[in-house]
Amino acid sequence: MKKILTQITALTMLFSSNVINAESTYMSKIDNYAIVNSVLVSSEELVEPALPENTNNFGFSKIECGGFHCYAIKDGELYSVGYNGYGQLGRAGTTDQSTWGIVSGMSGVTNIYVGDSHGYAIKGGELYSVGYNRSGQLGRAGTTNQSTWGVVIGMSGVTKIVAGGSHGYAIKGGELYSVGNNGLGQLGRAGTTNQSTWGVVIGMSGVTKIVAGSNHGYAIKDGELYSVGYNAYGQLGRSGETHQSTWGIVIGMSGVTEVAAGGSHGYAIKGGELYSVGFNNSGQLGRAGTTKQFTWGLVNGMSGITTIKGGVYHGYAIKGGEFYSVGNNGFGQLGRAGTTNQSTWGIVSGMSGIIDIVSGGYYGYAIKDGELYSVGYNNSGQLGLGDTTNRSTFTKLDPATLVE
Repeated sequence: MKKILTQITALTMLFSSNVINAESTYMSKIDNYAIVNSVLVSSEELVEPALPENTNNFGFSKIECGGFHCYAIKDGELYSVGYNGYGQLGRAGTTDQSTWGIVSGMSGVTNIYVGDSHGYAIKGGELYSVGYNRSGQLGRAGTTNQSTWGVVIGMSGVTKIVAGGSHGYAIKGGELYSVGNNGLGQLGRAGTTNQSTWGVVIGMSGVTKIVAGSNHGYAIKDGELYSVGYNAYGQLGRSGETHQSTWGIVIGMSGVTEVAAGGSHGYAIKGGELYSVGFNNSGQLGRAGTTKQFTWGLVNGMSGITTIKGGVYHGYAIKGGEFYSVGNNGFGQLGRAGTTNQSTWGIVSGMSGIIDIVSGGYYGYAIKDGELYSVGYNNSGQLGLGDTTNRSTFTKLDPATLVE
């Protein structure tokens, strides 16, 4: 608890007043132990193109990041780095780790996903979970934190898995399942009671894409965009500010091909154009200004995006081989030098040729020319650079630091 309070104090001192807002106060009431009220937020298919296999990017084939920690896969082995206050790294104990290291006993991992302070992995067709469990988000029954990865009973055959702040979504046998914090109806299982076991979400079979924000979610089903959960900033795009405990169609957003969720905002690609919605305190919507938006709107100048990711109050995109960023920059997470927020998308200098991007709470990773870079907030060593110093420009990682 002492470490958590220290981190919260650091956030309060370092962030500008537009970040310390009503949402932070509201969410602290939902989960007093949460460090931040968000996580990173997009979802991928179970089988993906591998990252370049060479020593410069550590040979990682997949990287995912959450609040203050990250997971990666290399040759079927699971690696982790960063904050470990709840044992979410699975590397024994609760000591933070500032360099990437292997997780014993997790050979054969094929997919990973990271929440605020918990994680999921698929291994041998079984679902595993680890870390913070106050809301039952691990799906291992009860609410006891877990510092070692364990099988989630009854969830074999999961094909897609994503994590929200303190909740999760999964697709199994064509059905959508959810688990964990439900204080704002984000599980879509009716009501607002937390759930410590995975359960089917009625009426949501056939989902082809699912993503999670802090306390809300988006899904694509039958060519329609659906949303659920927290809606204080209009992030559901279903008009107004009323929270929704059942999944509903977002009017006017048929034909969405890609969707990503930030802490309390969202991005979508439709007809080759970028749209955004929701909380905009730091300009993260990229629609100029900082006014929240209750309906999805076109982001000018950002057509042709091939990859889109969202962080707590920021976003990353790849367009025409160039790396773009927008939103909160309090810790330099935009990689555009300095710490000034940006309300319009801009190119990150020196980072052309990016093939993949990963967004964490207030930080991110990028793969460029087969090399691994990180940027932003580094309170727990989540940048994997061997220290806890923040970076405002993308910094290349040294493969020699990998602990195997």
